[in-house]
Amino acid sequence: MAVGVPLCFASAVVFFFVFDRNCGVGRSKTPFFVSLCSFLFFFFPCRWWGGEWQAHPRHIYKHARREGKESVQRRMYRCRSAHKLLELDAAYHLFAWPCRTVVDLAAAPGGFAQVALQRMACTSLPTSTEDVRPVVIAFDQRPIEPMEGLFSVKCDVNDHPRVMAYTARLLRTLQGENETQRKDVHVVLHDGVSVVKGQSLFSVTYGQNQMALGALRLAGSFFALHTHHTSARRLACGDVKHHDDNNRSTRKFITKAMHSSHFNTLLEACQLYFYDVHVHKPSECKPESLETYIVARGFSARRWLLEEKRAKDLHPRLSLPPRREDVVSGRQMMWRCWGCREVRLGTSPCPLCSAGL
Repeated sequence: MAVGVPLCFASAVVFFFVFDRNCGVGRSKTPFFVSLCSFLFFFFPCRWWGGEWQAHPRHIYKHARREGKESVQRRMYRCRSAHKLLELDAAYHLFAWPCRTVVDLAAAPGGFAQVALQRMACTSLPTSTEDVRPVVIAFDQRPIEPMEGLFSVKCDVNDHPRVMAYTARLLRTLQGENETQRKDVHVVLHDGVSVVKGQSLFSVTYGQNQMALGALRLAGSFFALHTHHTSARRLACGDVKHHDDNNRSTRKFITKAMHSSHFNTLLEACQLYFYDVHVHKPSECKPESLETYIVARGFSARRWLLEEKRAKDLHPRLSLPPRREDVVSGRQMMWRCWGCREVRLGTSPCPLCSAGL
């Protein structure tokens, strides 16, 4: 539009000037046809549609054909964050065999689930005679468009009893469909964003890391349930070598976090329950953004169960009370302690988790 309109105007001026000077009575008509052709040449690439000049469809098509492969791939996924997960998978092999069951927390619009299903489908074991189809169980309060292999549930991801009950029921259903190899969850993804109303700018980072701790508590509960038909008492007594070795290669937790004064609490909690923890900022993140991702691999069921046994079903390291700068002056803040899953008021530490440390 910016180029076509001036060219059309210029060609019109040239057309009428040449016509007036050279196309009088008894003069040659050749300049007339030359100026007319030049006018039409510059005019037809643009058309008057809907009250403004727009490019001709022919030129739009040519421009679209020049777009690279990267732009085409971007349109394949439902959201931009899907490319962040692609980068994380390329670096840490998140969905390598035998990963077949993924739980996606705060999953809408479904970009992470889309990547997980595609990557699991590409990592099937060639020599396997009975492959298990990839499945993603997605939870979010917003609706998610269906796709093959996706089971979506509309609920609050902080409602842990409901999330775990639905997942367990679905796994039992899938096992009843002759998928005897599917017994547990291999990967837990969390890409949610938590912004609490009425709080200061600092509370955005607190809310994000607090939500990530909740996802970590849920992931640990999923992973601890898988004991290869070994009782929790046997694990707690020390017979966990085979179980922990298997967890080192198959159990993974990926969450979005934000660099702040609360970040170290989240990172230390991941390092407590996982053998291999990395902090990775994908190239899709803006340089000035505080956003980053934590990739935790190798869940230790022994540490998790011993912590529950020592603290009487509590996980004090997952408790993150807000600071004064996280709360608007003159207001009280309600927050959930993920160590005991109780709701607390104010900025004081949780009394139950403080006693368990």
